[in-house]
Amino acid sequence: MTQAGRPMKMPTDEAIREMLESRAGHLDRRSIDLATIVADAGPRASVRLGHALRLAPRISLVASTLAVVLVASALIAIPLFNRPTGSGTPSRLADASGATGSPSDVGRPSPPTSSIRLLTPAEVGELARTRSRELSTKIAGVRGRLALDAPGCSTCASATFAGGDFGVRVRIVGSLRTSGGTSSARTSAWVIRFTPEVDNGLPIVEALGELRTGMSGGLTATVDELLYDEVGAVGSYAAVDGWLVRTPLHPCASFVMPSGAPTDLPTYGCPDYDYLTDKEFQPTAPDGSSRGPAKGILLPSESYAKWAPDPAQLGSGFEPRRATFLLQLVNTSPCGPTDRCYTPRLLRWKIAARLEPIPKIALAPSTPIPSVVPPPSGR
Repeated sequence: MTQAGRPMKMPTDEAIREMLESRAGHLDRRSIDLATIVADAGPRASVRLGHALRLAPRISLVASTLAVVLVASALIAIPLFNRPTGSGTPSRLADASGATGSPSDVGRPSPPTSSIRLLTPAEVGELARTRSRELSTKIAGVRGRLALDAPGCSTCASATFAGGDFGVRVRIVGSLRTSGGTSSARTSAWVIRFTPEVDNGLPIVEALGELRTGMSGGLTATVDELLYDEVGAVGSYAAVDGWLVRTPLHPCASFVMPSGAPTDLPTYGCPDYDYLTDKEFQPTAPDGSSRGPAKGILLPSESYAKWAPDPAQLGSGFEPRRATFLLQLVNTSPCGPTDRCYTPRLLRWKIAARLEPIPKIALAPSTPIPSVVPPPSGR
């Protein structure tokens, strides 16, 4: 409590007593004729008044004491309420009440894009040598020059990162091809997976495919970029920091698949629509109807249930959830190799992983390195 920029002194008991007496002096001083009131009320009132007059000194003492206590409490409490921000120790209640807003705002958030980045070959080698068992099956992105052990061999499965001795071997898996013709190496961004395996004393990581980076050169691209730019070849990857949501269930139209159609094709739009968007989007209206986003990537049904962090229902719809998702481009055409089809290739995206920072990175503590949440068992 201050006055003219200086702290005020706490009042003494004498000052409080003088203040109370001064306040009492402002009361109405008109006299009251007790004899007249008693005479009008009768003999019983006179007896009761006698008892009251004998108790008057005690009542006066109690009232005075109570008034002093109230004034002193007010003088002590006022400085506490006027304490400047940052002084003293904040209460636990104040700390705990910081999370406010809708469930989508206070649910477990995904890491911002800036905290999930591309690794260097040196970081991959360090992590593989020191934490290969801990990081086994984890997926990450790396930018580097991938060189085949046998130049010009597009089917060879063994490679290394060119440009230095990084102490790690690379096994090429899936549909990845590092070069064509006589070229033996190419610089790009790659999706890798850590393994606990060792080859001649060196840890092995698997190269799953080429990663389409964003226009800024960073790990993530946007939904808008993937919708309107060249997306790459079948099997290639892209990482998107976006919002995942789904619609309520709806009836599915009947469709007869060609006889030679692959049996592992993902289903899109049945029995629900799953969307990935750059901005938070709610496809479900209050009346239960649904609509699609102006710009969004349609994903296989049940993508939200499988990959959204903390999926939750909201009324008849579902809470949009943000994360950094690793997408893979797949051919979803139902045409088999012997079928006559008008759409022999139908390229679409599916979620292959959800990227998360790897904790306790000694090599670059200020910039966490991405890993992946493995798919749930039985999916």
